[in-house]
Order: sequence, then C-alpha cells, then structure tokens
Amino acid sequence: MRERMGSTAIGHGVAIPHGRCSNFDGVRAAFLRLREPVDFDAGDGEPVDLVFAMTVPEHFTQQHLQLLSELAEAFAEPAFRESLRTAPDAAALHAALRRPRAG
Repeated sequence: MRERMGSTAIGHGVAIPHGRCSNFDGVRAAFLRLREPVDFDAGDGEPVDLVFAMTVPEHFTQQHLQLLSELAEAFAEPAFRESLRTAPDAAALHAALRRPRAG
C-alpha cells in the first residue's frame, strides 16, 4: 500500500518502505537481502536487492523523519551496501547493520 504513494526506493538497489502503525509502542524493522532483485520504480532505474522495512508508532513524527534520514545516509555509502551484499551469513549481516558509520 505504501508504494502507491510513491516509491520508497532510494537508489543503488535499496528501498526503505516505511509507515506509521498504532499497534506498536516502538520502532519495528526488518532487513531483507533479496536473492533476485525486484523493480521498485527507483529513480535510478536499478532493481532493489536491499530492503529495510520499518514501521513507527503514529506519534513518532519527528523520530520517523530522523530515522529515515539516518538510514538514507547509511545506505548512501557504497562500502555499507557492499558489506550487506557480501555478508556470508546472518551473523555477519547483523554485524554489518549494527556497525557504526563515519558521520
């Protein structure tokens, strides 16, 4: 449903589908590394293979925008995207997602 409002693809094979939900008290997120990239109607035309889906509570207006900004900044780094794409297992993928980035 969110994609009908506009693509959540941010380029370089990354999408960050997101929304607000009244069912949770905190942020919920899931990361997917797709074996077969899918078309997300990205501005750069690249199919998406890295998906970071996120939902925040209805009242998290400013926090929602801050999280999206931080995610977009992280995924803008080629080395970060590469570390996610080449992680050999779930533990390495988790470590790559949690690794502090320069900023």
